[in-house]
Amino acid sequence: MRSAQSYSSYSFWIGLSRDGAEGPWLWEDGSAFSPDLFQIQRASSSPFLDCVWLQGANIDTARCGEYKFYICEKVVNPAVVEQLSYSDRH
Repeated sequence: MRSAQSYSSYSFWIGLSRDGAEGPWLWEDGSAFSPDLFQIQRASSSPFLDCVWLQGANIDTARCGEYKFYICEKVVNPAVVEQLSYSDRH
């Protein structure tokens, strides 16, 4: 597995978007974004920049149709996690 630093030059969609310049930022599951988590750099500069991406420590907006990698969330099967030994996790 590669370290996170080896991907620092790539940008990733993080599943945060809005519907128009005045719409609220929402996560893919429909839950509201909390600005206490982080600041979105160009959140209000254009009505067309409606999706949020991450590159290294930078968080910014772009048109949702731009090509970028993406970060997914997957539910873990607890039975599989329990089968891992301590040495498998470290």
